[in-house]
Amino acid sequence: MDSFQFFLITPEQKVLSETVEMLTLPGLEGDFGILCNHAPLAACLRPGLVKIHTEEKPLTYFISHGYCRVSENEACVLVEEAAPIEDLDREELEALVQRQRKHLNEAPDETKSLIRKDIAILESKISSLSGI
Repeated sequence: MDSFQFFLITPEQKVLSETVEMLTLPGLEGDFGILCNHAPLAACLRPGLVKIHTEEKPLTYFISHGYCRVSENEACVLVEEAAPIEDLDREELEALVQRQRKHLNEAPDETKSLIRKDIAILESKISSLSGI
């Protein structure tokens, strides 16, 4: 199968640079796939799973909100956060959600929207663990 270059990047680091055969990305309106010679594309991404198919083995990463650009057999995904799915721990995530909910009840109004965003991303991580 033909391949193309894939980059997964957060503000802190280049998380992954791989030659891949196929990607599945979580778009705002549903998951979509990318193959070699895909038409140029720019898309917004929602929190969810990136499924990466390589010659060697499949990889799965959780990503937060971000963007994808596909052009000339190169796909670049820019996200706030990315982690291999095997690094996520359900119990730890559930405990973080509970702490954030408690914090939300005590927080000043001006910080509540940020805490709600954090809770939503944590809940997306938990949901992603159920989907694998």
